[in-house]
Amino acid sequence: MSTCIKIQHLVVIQLRYLPVGKMTWESLAAKKRASVVDAIPPEWRLKEVPSGDSVMSVPKESGILSSEELNITESSATDLVRDLAAGNLTSVAVTTAFCKRAALAQQTVRSH
Repeated sequence: MSTCIKIQHLVVIQLRYLPVGKMTWESLAAKKRASVVDAIPPEWRLKEVPSGDSVMSVPKESGILSSEELNITESSATDLVRDLAAGNLTSVAVTTAFCKRAALAQQTVRSH
């Protein structure tokens, strides 16, 4: 019985000291989710979020990554370093490709 009283007491304290106008955890979470989506450039956003179990084909099927960007993101680190050193790739191209792919991953993971 004392455990129940302590638990109730903690809940009362938490509610009593919650400042008026403070957001609930649910509204804070919703606000954070919205800010993550808003941080993704519109041209990198999926028109439709996939609903299947596997999202491995999203980068190719979305049309958001160019064929060069797909090649970059599917290359090994060794190949990327070699191509960067040889001047075949720019750091901007590599960074952009991986940022686009990360944006796709964020959208597909968030939905499952």
